[in-house]
Amino acid sequence: MCSDIGEGAGGSPGSREHAIKTRQRGKKSSTPLSRAEAIELLGYYLGILPPRWQNLQSFVGVFVTVDLTVLGATFIGLARFSTWPKNVLILLAPIAAIVVGHFAKETLRRQDRHIRELIVVIAHLEEYIGLHKPIPHSKELFWPLDHSFLPQRWISARRKHSSSDDFITDPLPGGTVKASMRMFSWLQILAVAVGIAVILLPLI
Repeated sequence: MCSDIGEGAGGSPGSREHAIKTRQRGKKSSTPLSRAEAIELLGYYLGILPPRWQNLQSFVGVFVTVDLTVLGATFIGLARFSTWPKNVLILLAPIAAIVVGHFAKETLRRQDRHIRELIVVIAHLEEYIGLHKPIPHSKELFWPLDHSFLPQRWISARRKHSSSDDFITDPLPGGTVKASMRMFSWLQILAVAVGIAVILLPLI
């Protein structure tokens, strides 16, 4: 039994070889990426990004359709039930439109955060393989005033934040998400106006 304990504790040659191989694998895993590996990873993450944008646009389309359908049902209801107290039931439609707008904006924020996380990985890999470095100037190059392979606007936007966490959690969304959230805010304002009209219409 003692010999069994000794072997289990690493006394046997086989267990020592296993420990050595484990340490070697740990050393290999801590080595930096090669440029070829970084380029392969960059291609992988660049391939993930377009479906993320498509998902975001799909969410926008679904929520807009639901919001407009609910508001349209409100106007149809007003044409049929404009007297008190039946018109109170119609208030459910603009309230639902406001709630849908809220969930739409929360969904867009989450999708925007996921996209920013991907951009962080892509930006690190681009910098790792040298796409941020100055390019050799030549008369044959397009836009000879450019300082790197990447658009200057991309680099400036990334350098506005001191860390990737600040970039990911930035409360100001990007252009597409910003425009979509503004649209849902206007739809919520429209729903409030419609709700007020539902209440005041019988009093006119």
